[in-house]
Amino acid sequence: MLICGGASVFIFNSVLFYHTEYSGSGNIFGVLERKSCQNSAGKNQNPFKNKNDKSVSRDLSGIDLSVVDLSDKIAILLNSDFDAFTKWPKDLPKSFVPSKIFEIGKNPGLGIKELHKANIYGKGVSIAIIDQRIVTGHSAYKERLKFYEEIHYSRLHNLLERGGHGEAMISIAAGNISGVAPKSNIYYIATDPGTMSVFSSSWYVYDFKWVAKAVRRVLSINKMLPADEKIRVIVFSFAWPDGSVKGYDELLKALDEAEKEGIFISSPLSLKLYGYRIASLDRGSLKDPDFLASYSPSIWFDYFSSSKTDIKTIYAPSDSRTVASFTGEDDYHFLKQGRYSFALSYVAGVYALAYQEDNKMTPERFLKTAFDTAELLSVQKKDKKYKIRAINPKKIIKNKANKKKT
Repeated sequence: MLICGGASVFIFNSVLFYHTEYSGSGNIFGVLERKSCQNSAGKNQNPFKNKNDKSVSRDLSGIDLSVVDLSDKIAILLNSDFDAFTKWPKDLPKSFVPSKIFEIGKNPGLGIKELHKANIYGKGVSIAIIDQRIVTGHSAYKERLKFYEEIHYSRLHNLLERGGHGEAMISIAAGNISGVAPKSNIYYIATDPGTMSVFSSSWYVYDFKWVAKAVRRVLSINKMLPADEKIRVIVFSFAWPDGSVKGYDELLKALDEAEKEGIFISSPLSLKLYGYRIASLDRGSLKDPDFLASYSPSIWFDYFSSSKTDIKTIYAPSDSRTVASFTGEDDYHFLKQGRYSFALSYVAGVYALAYQEDNKMTPERFLKTAFDTAELLSVQKKDKKYKIRAINPKKIIKNKANKKKT
């Protein structure tokens, strides 16, 4: 049962709230049912009331703004999230058109729609996603969601946060409307990369062994699948390259097992695993997703540019996306400021397209081709100029010159 709302709870031993639930045993598996949650209790219903709030974005999803004067809020509006339940005032700034932004956000961008027209949409290639709990019956993916389980997942998440991250991850990689690979089958595990605890100096203790368990569960399921339905890519965003985190070595061992099966791992560990780093791109809400000049580095750029400049980095779209929502099985919401993890989902989807066209594709060759064929994008931040490499899916798919394994 899915628990919704903003209830207050007393955590006397948070371990009691964790559970693992499999969808079957032996060679039987399927999809656990998880329903939507429309309760938005606890949300700030007047996000413009606090005059001291200087942030340039707001989460306006599900909020009634029908009597709010937004005439001088254009900069904030163009940088905010919203959904079909947002109630707008009759008069909006002329340059802010929610319906248009919503539609533009469904386009994965950078030529993906052209590949779809050529019948390249990931059919026969399965994608595994490890992330938060999702609405399993959402129309964006329910027909292709072949597997859903929960490993070490806390019911408290449904009380403390509204969710939506997992639905967005699927939408971007393989959603019907806004996905890069909308015909790929989806295998999904919800897990928590740690444990909430009142017995430590921090309220949350990371332990990547749970992500490792999820990876190994994916591998066990993959052994049961026929050759033409195998999982070819796993995407997750929980981990980061920090050997000091508990369970880090265990996760690396699990990923090594996946690599030996030829599975591509799209994750924050791509630099350690393959020598290439994946980074994220922002896009103005009303700008053309297929036009390279519409993009700029996301808010994560300072992190990526602060490290060594010789790191091979591939940038992929992450922001201004219309994705499946947790509020209902046919609901969507627009996320202006995406997550770095959304770029990982985008790349996972591109890999599925590439594998459909060339079943000899390897993770190493894919990333080398993606880097070599990337489009150069000029960036200026303060007094520094950069040239970054933005992924070009059409060139990856059509490139035949780099067939040898690297």
